[in-house]
Amino acid sequence: MTESTRCELFRETAFDYLDGSLSRLDLAAFRRHFGECPACSEALRTIEGQAELLTALPRPAPPRDLAERVDRAVTDRRRLDQRPRPILKWAGLAAAAALLVAVVSALASAGPDRPRGGPTARTLRVVDVQLPGDPSVLGRLAPSYENPGGSLHGFLVSGPPSK
Repeated sequence: MTESTRCELFRETAFDYLDGSLSRLDLAAFRRHFGECPACSEALRTIEGQAELLTALPRPAPPRDLAERVDRAVTDRRRLDQRPRPILKWAGLAAAAALLVAVVSALASAGPDRPRGGPTARTLRVVDVQLPGDPSVLGRLAPSYENPGGSLHGFLVSGPPSK
């Protein structure tokens, strides 16, 4: 480590040293550098003098209504946290609408005039639903309809839909 790097590290940890929040290892390195570097030693004495001046200043009294304001802010925050989130409401409605479109499309394509022959399978891609901020919640919804069993199967696939 170069001397300038040590001095830079010294400046970054000087206030932690004054607060007494350095680990034993960092404290030992700090004191070692402090003893070896006259520039950093002088800088620390200056910082200590400024800290003493600041400590001598009278502390301002908190506003009389501080406790009341904090209590009101906490209560307001709780109310906000308890309100239903509109994005979840709309995401649920979007998923329900996608499922409805899938069922209606499958039923419309499986009308009375459909062929009753051997097994044929068609895949109907309905929608790609993604929630903002968390696209993995619903993934991609791709229901398929199989003629022989006459059932609608929903399954999740990852990645872009195949062409």
